[in-house]
Amino acid sequence: MQGTFFDILLLAAGLILLGWGGDVLVRGAVTIAYRCGISALIVGLTVVAFGTSAPELAFNVIAAFKGDGELVYGNIVGSNICNVGLILGVAAFLKPLTVHAGLIRREVPIMVGAMVIMAVIAYTPPHVEGENGFARPEGLALLVLLLVYTWGTIAIALRERAGMATYTGAVEEVSGADRQRSLPRAWLLFIGGLAVLTIGGVLGREGAVGIALSLGVPSEIVGLTIVAIGTSLPELATALVAIRKGQVDMAVGNIVGSNIFNVFFVFGMSAAVSPVPVPPGALESLGVMVGFAMMLLVMSRTRSGRVSRIEGGLLLTVYALYLAHQCWLALQASGNAPGA
Repeated sequence: MQGTFFDILLLAAGLILLGWGGDVLVRGAVTIAYRCGISALIVGLTVVAFGTSAPELAFNVIAAFKGDGELVYGNIVGSNICNVGLILGVAAFLKPLTVHAGLIRREVPIMVGAMVIMAVIAYTPPHVEGENGFARPEGLALLVLLLVYTWGTIAIALRERAGMATYTGAVEEVSGADRQRSLPRAWLLFIGGLAVLTIGGVLGREGAVGIALSLGVPSEIVGLTIVAIGTSLPELATALVAIRKGQVDMAVGNIVGSNIFNVFFVFGMSAAVSPVPVPPGALESLGVMVGFAMMLLVMSRTRSGRVSRIEGGLLLTVYALYLAHQCWLALQASGNAPGA
């Protein structure tokens, strides 16, 4: 009981830090966008997306060094599913999201393509110890694709900056304080917010895992669901704060950019560190990940690029069904284990 109480305190502390860190990070990012002439969309797709992917990066690189490839795989796929199904679902349910035209044209299809590439690599050579998986050369190839994507995003940002006579309308609802803040202080806020988000993500994940284990939840459920949700908490905190501040582009761009970073950077780095085998039943989870990405692509092209409350509710419903299915599979596996 004492251990469970401590885990609850860890989870609560993590959630508080995530909320505060998300607010600080967005404030700094908005000022950086305003001062440097880069749109909120581009900031969300690059620096913010990279920042909120930091918990996944730390968690997966450590797991890769320890040779725990199944946990690496489950966390990335589960986080990408969670980002669209849970986080964008919650965001759209609270406030309908109007998706930026540039996002529809470029980044959402790139996100779908990244996930398809990951699914194809899983079942094509080179294999890991004679079985399907992600070898080191394939991890390095994903990192090369990250460089290409980042270069393209920066090129777009520079074109936007060069073509603007003024920057007043490029960042939505920038407050007077955000406009007046100096660039060095904005970077301090961004870096500080990133640090707090990372600490909050670690504490929140550790608390959630500890609670699950102390209550006797099978470890399969912890790995496939709670760890994935826990490492996605920074994306949730940042998205909700950004929407509250009127930065809808940044909220959606952050989720889409985070998914791209998760595949190209976090998973690429993990596979480059240590080959990642494909666990049993991986084709199903990969299909769900690609399916959620396709749902977002379709939704963003309807109703003039607006993800409505009904569509947000649909994302949440499908995600709940996915979680229920994963829990059922995990319970079955636990019941069939030797000594069960």
